[in-house]
Amino acid sequence: MIDSATLTAIRHNPLLSGLDDAEQSVLVSLGATTRLPAGTVLYERGDAARHLFVVVEGTIALYVPDEPGTTVPLYPLSPGDSAGEESLAPDSHYDMSARVITDAVVFSIESRRLSRLLDQRFDLVLGMLVGMSTRLRGLVREITALKMASTAERLGIFLLELVEARASSRHEGKGDGRIVVTLPFSKQMLAQKLGMQPESLSRAFGKLRRFGVQGAGQTQVVIGDPAGLRAFCQPESPT
Repeated sequence: MIDSATLTAIRHNPLLSGLDDAEQSVLVSLGATTRLPAGTVLYERGDAARHLFVVVEGTIALYVPDEPGTTVPLYPLSPGDSAGEESLAPDSHYDMSARVITDAVVFSIESRRLSRLLDQRFDLVLGMLVGMSTRLRGLVREITALKMASTAERLGIFLLELVEARASSRHEGKGDGRIVVTLPFSKQMLAQKLGMQPESLSRAFGKLRRFGVQGAGQTQVVIGDPAGLRAFCQPESPT
């Protein structure tokens, strides 16, 4: 029986979303969905790349090992994100390490199984190329935002993405125009993702207070004026 949560994650994955429903079902049938506790290491940098992973629930972090016994988180992955794309190339190794940050559910497929499937189904190759192109465009947009946007704008853009993303469609409306979104990872990791120090993130939240942005517990954020925040984050039109 195909797990619906796994299918949903794959449909939201930029690499795999170009596959049609039947192709995605074939993909899921060849892999495994596993529940993993926080702290589980999926793979270490330099390991032979033998699996592609897709986050179904929870948070995973990609990082480069630092001094012995310490790690530096680089990029948090939420449901629908993938890790281990290096496995799509033959005889490859993982460029970074991956660790489960919060209890997670992860779909994995062995690269040899995926390769055999791709050998038989050229249409799958085309679909994955579309997905890779979409992901590349998304990364370019993120890099551009980091270079061009202020810290407050970066935070605002991220919060608006949570509002708009289907994965966050369970956000709670307050009935007065306010919206509550849930952060998919800690504020420390959010600062890392947005390319700023934790103290800069705190100041960015302060600058967005005029749009009714305020914390509601450890993981929830209230957006009191979504329209105002959206206008603030949009670049000015050239004159």
